[in-house]
Amino acid sequence: MILYVEPSNFKNYFDALWWSIVTATTVGYGDIVPHTLLGKIIAIVIIIGGVIAVAVFTALMTSALVERTIAANRMEVDKEAKEMFKKSLGELQPYREVLEEAGFSL
Repeated sequence: MILYVEPSNFKNYFDALWWSIVTATTVGYGDIVPHTLLGKIIAIVIIIGGVIAVAVFTALMTSALVERTIAANRMEVDKEAKEMFKKSLGELQPYREVLEEAGFSL
């Protein structure tokens, strides 16, 4: 698109592609720049799109890592709870035997 808006600044397709990538990644070398109002508006849209793309990617990666951490912690807590329950049952076994001898069924 920028190639057709500013043909005097962007000599070929590769120049336009180079400028788009440099602008989207917010590197902005300044070797090729738009000079018309429409070219600058296109640059603004590309810059905002690049920032949004990086933000979305970062948010997705962070969310995935947090979700894995929570799941791992949940599994560890579940394992500890099961161990505590087994231990509690073992400690209650003598009382259970006394109650069963006294005629209570559990």
